[in-house]
Amino acid sequence: MKKGLLIVASGVCALALGSGLVWANTVHNSTPKTAHVTTGALPSSVPSFVSSLARKLASQNGDSIPAGAQVVLTTRQAANSLAFNATVKSNQSVYLVVMKGHFVDKNAFLPPNAKAPTGTTLSFVVDPTTHQVLDFGINNTNPALSHLGHAANLPVQ
Repeated sequence: MKKGLLIVASGVCALALGSGLVWANTVHNSTPKTAHVTTGALPSSVPSFVSSLARKLASQNGDSIPAGAQVVLTTRQAANSLAFNATVKSNQSVYLVVMKGHFVDKNAFLPPNAKAPTGTTLSFVVDPTTHQVLDFGINNTNPALSHLGHAANLPVQ
């Protein structure tokens, strides 16, 4: 059984790498807490933990001074659909952060001799209650956050 599971997991990894999609999903063993926020509407100021996470992820992925960043408050399903063309099993309110720069995913799980994924866009989804990054990806797309609500510029420098 474990061998079959390994083959399926390897196939999924190869498919993800072959399609150029780099996406990580944190699995939770319990139902996530839902923040009491209205999607599409940002608070008067974005919480500082969002900017801190953005700076940390940009630096960890090779661009400590990204060209810019935006954030929108939305649902997890909408964020993943727009940023990663993916679906997820939960739909709580989240912040979707999109940064522009030159990024290298040095922490990606890769087959031997594979090059680390690179891209000009780093996107991540963060839970406003737990402050946990739920989803992450590097690619060369430029998702239009305005489709999800009012997007705000995010200070990351």
